[in-house]
Amino acid sequence: MVPAFVFVVVAFAQEPLPRFRSGASLVGLDAYFTKDGRAVTDLRPEEIEILEDEQPQKIDSMRLVRAARRGQGPSKPDPVGREAEREAAADPDARVFVVFFDQWHVSFDGAARAAAPVSELLNRVIGPDDLVGVVTPDLGARNLSLTRRTAAIERMARSVTTWGERGNVNTSDPRDAEIYSCYPDDDPRRPQFRGVAKEMIERRREQKTLQALDDLITHLGNLRDERKFVVLLSEGWVQFRQNDTLGAILEPGSIPSLPPVGGSRGRGTTGAAKPDAYDRGFESCERERVRLAFVDHSLEIRQLAQRANRANVTFFAVDPRGVSAFDDPIGPIRPAIPPKDRERMAFRHGGLRELALNTDGAVVLNTNDVKGGVARIMAGLDAYYLMQYYSTNTKLDGRFRSISVRVTRPGVQVRARRGYLAPTEAEARAAGVTAKPVTLPDGVDLIARRADVTALRRGPSTGLAYVKANEPRFRRTERLRLEVPIPSGAANAAGRILNIQKQVLPLTVTYSTQETNGRTVGIADVSLAPLAVGEYSLEVSYEVNGQKHGATYEFRIIP
Repeated sequence: MVPAFVFVVVAFAQEPLPRFRSGASLVGLDAYFTKDGRAVTDLRPEEIEILEDEQPQKIDSMRLVRAARRGQGPSKPDPVGREAEREAAADPDARVFVVFFDQWHVSFDGAARAAAPVSELLNRVIGPDDLVGVVTPDLGARNLSLTRRTAAIERMARSVTTWGERGNVNTSDPRDAEIYSCYPDDDPRRPQFRGVAKEMIERRREQKTLQALDDLITHLGNLRDERKFVVLLSEGWVQFRQNDTLGAILEPGSIPSLPPVGGSRGRGTTGAAKPDAYDRGFESCERERVRLAFVDHSLEIRQLAQRANRANVTFFAVDPRGVSAFDDPIGPIRPAIPPKDRERMAFRHGGLRELALNTDGAVVLNTNDVKGGVARIMAGLDAYYLMQYYSTNTKLDGRFRSISVRVTRPGVQVRARRGYLAPTEAEARAAGVTAKPVTLPDGVDLIARRADVTALRRGPSTGLAYVKANEPRFRRTERLRLEVPIPSGAANAAGRILNIQKQVLPLTVTYSTQETNGRTVGIADVSLAPLAVGEYSLEVSYEVNGQKHGATYEFRIIP
């Protein structure tokens, strides 16, 4: 069978694209049907209904794929090299599993307990023709290596001294020690430093993990269109949000700035001599403290689930600790007070549930039978259906199209991808397809295309000055500014950020107007720091005589 989205490798590396036939898009999807924890393998096409944007689609082809079981010899060689791994992953008959060892959010005891569920996964769930790899927050997705040999992964899980660093003071990250040196808990001269290092390190570790998961989702989405499974071994995340207290001025003059040019002992310097407590290391800590004070990891987790759905990635989250009465370990780092500890535990498990359950996955929490829990949540994945259909929507608009799969047989549950990005006219032309003219309904005004919209960027690369954005790709360190001509008499003008599903995100977009050459220009300005990698749009809307109008600028956040 030819994969349905092979065009992605050449044309657009960020999102799989359908193939075409007479102006229609050929969409492929894999679906897992289970009943009472067992795979259903005798479904007929007439029992399955596929809806795209709530419109019924006709199944063009459908076949059952069964995973080879343990004990059977592999029918395919182990891939050697990146190209071989990519070709092996593109095989729809092989499943792809990734074990994510969240080293910063698993304690030593949790790492010791993780060996049993990992062995269960490798020896009972993963078949000889399946592919499996390992990722940690420090071993990024770019270093992911897929193999059919699982012995090395099992040995890693049993080597409890090499991972599971939550609660450790002396970790593999030297930055932790630097932060503790900048903000000592026991300095009687600076009581305001108490607890600062602990929160900074926790926020920094959580950010590293979420970024690694983001990178993994992007990597797996580019690897293949069929479903990918991520087994996430983690005790969860606090889901830090903005903390003005952490970002406040701790001491007068402690906020870093560019040092003045001066001289000392006959030599040119970049600043006057400072006490040891305020060397470059402290200034670096201060910059990181202020940055970490304004993160919103709860928003990032929600967006991770959305991007995982688009990339057809399913998360199975496992807390290897089992039943735990407290979240914080008793030392060596000062634990949270009991009410705060219970709140942190709830947030940790809530984040794992949100990521797993919103990607058709499952969680294993608060149970000492972690091994059995893994076996139960992975049941029914040994067989699945590969289906294709030609979309009835022939518009080449590059928009997200939702997919839902239903089955008429009672009691059967379905796991299937949630949607895909339609190709654009430019991508269709590159594939040799002539775009059909789009007929708009009465009353629809494409003001976003007609308006003279100007997008500008501001960030370190522009010298902190606004310059025209020549391409719609931005980094988190930048600001985006959209200038839109506004007709006279416009009212209720505002700006907002939307995700690819056109959901409004809780980001503050400042809006103002200015007069330029006798016309009014609406200006929407937003900081991109809270956004994760993915596609978004900045929308400016206003009303004229009670009718709503607007302009939209679509852009992408890149790593």
